[in-house]
Amino acid sequence: MKNIKILSMFLVIMFLFVLSSSLVFAETDAQTRKIAEPMMGNILQAMKNRDYNQYVKKFDPEMKKAATKARFIVACDFVKTNFGDYVSRKFFEIEKKDGYVKVVWKAKYSKAKRVIQMELVLKKYNNKWLIAGQWFR
Repeated sequence: MKNIKILSMFLVIMFLFVLSSSLVFAETDAQTRKIAEPMMGNILQAMKNRDYNQYVKKFDPEMKKAATKARFIVACDFVKTNFGDYVSRKFFEIEKKDGYVKVVWKAKYSKAKRVIQMELVLKKYNNKWLIAGQWFR
């Protein structure tokens, strides 16, 4: 009897965990792309224009703290010097894990001799997706 109660409690906890995880990822990949595409477009435009306020517009609080204006300028200079001007991007994949969604594109830049991987990591806060991470690799 005691084992049945423990098993039942375990199953209820697992069900609630699965339910809460599925709510975080309720969007389909197509819906996620519709959210992420303009966010990446905004980042690229902000970097081109060196507009810090536009750049951090959709960042979560932790990203805003980490992405200082000085770091933004360094990143803009690095991308411009090493990769050149942004040319185009193509969606590559979406990964979902632990409440985060990573959206990845393969991009072409005017001076880059290789494809550049651009990544946005999104997290939902109060039913609103915000950027929790961003990389160019």
